Amino acid sequence: MSLLDRYIAKQFFTNVVLLFVVLFGFVITIDVSLNIDRFVERATDLASSGTAEPGAMRVSVLTAFLVADLWWPRILQLFNFMLGLVLVGAMGFTCAQLVRHREIVAALAGGMSLRRLGRPIIIVALAMSALQVINQELFIPRIAPLLTRDQGDAGEHRLGTTRVPLAADSLGRVWYATSLDAENNVLTDLSIWERASDGQPARRIRADAAVWRDGAWALTGGRAESRLATGPLVEPMERLETDLDPTELRMRRFAGYSQSLSWRQLGELVRNLDRLDADTDQAEAARRRY
Repeated sequence: MSLLDRYIAKQFFTNVVLLFVVLFGFVITIDVSLNIDRFVERATDLASSGTAEPGAMRVSVLTAFLVADLWWPRILQLFNFMLGLVLVGAMGFTCAQLVRHREIVAALAGGMSLRRLGRPIIIVALAMSALQVINQELFIPRIAPLLTRDQGDAGEHRLGTTRVPLAADSLGRVWYATSLDAENNVLTDLSIWERASDGQPARRIRADAAVWRDGAWALTGGRAESRLATGPLVEPMERLETDLDPTELRMRRFAGYSQSLSWRQLGELVRNLDRLDADTDQAEAARRRY
């Protein structure tokens, strides 16, 4: 790479970094200014010890820590969202700086074409795009639980346990669970209703707990209770296949979780739906993937 290439690449990369710093600072400042009361309330709750009132300095320091704790994973996600805009803006600033100092005129007078001058910009842009892919596939999925938090959850590093509201899978079965341990992929007090062609309940599947294992839910204390006159009324059940895997449950329960999944995770979801012949849900999963 020639001296001119290094100069243009350095100028372009510097503009990219500066634009990211300015935009990140702008977004974080707006969020903090609109939600400072929630950050302070959260900091006060964490700083409180018994009946003692926490000091102002302690609350201030803890508030700053909560802002940083909430926003460092969001910055990685914002990087992916804003990269295209930043690359275009940085290219504009770089070209404007080159024109202002008559450097493009000098290069053209020396026999270089505009395509030749644009090569270092394209190389840096491709490198930043590769970094975006690595970020989306490796880093974002690992911190996905941190991206579902709001200002009132700052300082928490787990999805924790949450209730699973009524949800239908691709086979028309209605699922309900008292709680979902999103970290360990465990459902507690699970109930599933299978419906007949007329929509009436045909069978109810109950389990004390269910753990996602080898592409299906492994049931603890599972039993199927028939609501029809024919067949046994109650029969044991140890395994149940469905498209409602832990990833799908998280996407339905936590807003924006699907944006934190990697290409591989969404591909597994599409293959699982294809295996169950869930055409409608498969199209939706493919849309999320692309």
